[in-house]
Amino acid sequence: MPSPSAPGQSRPLAKARTSEPAASRERLASPQPAPGAPPETIAKVGPSQKPGSRREDARRRIRESLINAALTAFAEQGHMGTSIERIVELADTAAPTFYRHFPSKRDMLEPLRKHLTAEVRAVFRLLDTAKVQTPDSIKLWLRDYIEMWRRQRKLCAAHWEAVAADAEFGAGAMSASLLIADDLKKLLARFPGGVAETVRLRLAMMMVLLDRVVHLARDEPDETLSEMILDQFAEMFWLAIYSDSARAHMQSDAKNGLVDRAPGEGGARKAPGSGSLTRLLKR
Repeated sequence: MPSPSAPGQSRPLAKARTSEPAASRERLASPQPAPGAPPETIAKVGPSQKPGSRREDARRRIRESLINAALTAFAEQGHMGTSIERIVELADTAAPTFYRHFPSKRDMLEPLRKHLTAEVRAVFRLLDTAKVQTPDSIKLWLRDYIEMWRRQRKLCAAHWEAVAADAEFGAGAMSASLLIADDLKKLLARFPGGVAETVRLRLAMMMVLLDRVVHLARDEPDETLSEMILDQFAEMFWLAIYSDSARAHMQSDAKNGLVDRAPGEGGARKAPGSGSLTRLLKR
């Protein structure tokens, strides 16, 4: 057993450190999170991370939490029915925290539009192929739109409620649709300049109408009439793109085998049966 140190004499610092377990030395060498810190905070704290970046990450996480809570509240209660109190309750925070990040509930509208725009854009990109669409292929594509709409319909309703209540926000609805249309570069490239601009505008208008038409078909109690609504809209959609000014180009493409074949004419996808779109919509 080592002899005790003489009074007033301390042990060498090196010996004191070598007596500590290696794990203890490693813990002392790295920054320690505050007691009770969530796991994700612990994982992101490191010697190379600056205090400023940690604050920015925390601020970003809070903003994302508030936005997600607002979208949940809009889906539950609509735009008008949602309160700041409900948003902060869902985000598990307090009103002062909300106001440190956003001046008002109105600031949640652009994230709502951004979310829906991403959903609609993903479906419309399915139309951006090298082949010309047909009325039957448009109807088949409606299945993809309906699947998306069923998931997002409550947020769609909140969006149109906000458009009706807020003229400034409503003024951006068409611009958002035009940006989605601009993504359909292969489709628009099939038409000469002036026709392409007309098709672009018509596509944007169809995006606005499609949400309302699908909503109408869903609420229609007569399944036969509901299916006719969807069938006729598919025809209108096709006519909006391939109007008289563009049909000459379509006929030329058809001769070259560049027209998307109707389901049942050798295409990989099969035509939906009678009433299937309505049953899908009302499921």
